[in-house]
Amino acid sequence: MYNILKTRILPIIFSVSIILIVLITSINVWSFNDHYYQKIYDTNQTAQSMKMSKESLDDATQVLLDYLKDNRDNLDLVVEVDSQPVAMFNQKEIDHMVDVKKLYQGVLFIRSFSIITLVISAISLIVMLKRDSGFFVWRGFKLTITTFAILLAVLGVYIITDFNGFWNQFHEVFFTNDLWILNPKTDRLINMVPLNFFNGLVNRIVVSIIVSLGVITGGLRLWKKRTSI
Repeated sequence: MYNILKTRILPIIFSVSIILIVLITSINVWSFNDHYYQKIYDTNQTAQSMKMSKESLDDATQVLLDYLKDNRDNLDLVVEVDSQPVAMFNQKEIDHMVDVKKLYQGVLFIRSFSIITLVISAISLIVMLKRDSGFFVWRGFKLTITTFAILLAVLGVYIITDFNGFWNQFHEVFFTNDLWILNPKTDRLINMVPLNFFNGLVNRIVVSIIVSLGVITGGLRLWKKRTSI
């Protein structure tokens, strides 16, 4: 049992931790990338279509992102729409963002736990396996990354062929209510970040994951070669 733990189970735990860290970090980086927001706003002419100034739109974006980061407790913001002062977000949007924030903070917790797990498993593998650690880590990582690659490929085909279906399924899995079904006629949030925003966001996240894991794969393979006798 001890031999299975150090040669099979720990390498897989190590590998899963890496994948989770890369996945969540990629999501985090792109979800808070100001340049991407500005690009989509310019493409969609968001400020003009919402009849508000670019400054007000930027303020609303910053409020949303600060709220998700837990840097503020509410989404209270008054902006001028068609030269009239109004609350930027209605109650339905606020309630949905409460759910989004809980989900995001939970994801960050998983990443923190994965980092701790990665460090502990890496140290344990090096201590227990010494020079053989590279070989067993590489073997476990190959199995894990191959499985993940297959899942990512299947998901990628789904995203490319039916992004709207994928996005609806995502919300149905991660949310227990229908607050995420917003109306562009009454809810400004969906006008700020419509479907093409999330389509581009998901594509960028997937590419970042592939590139990052490709680099890590090369590094682990080199580790295996250098530690092999």
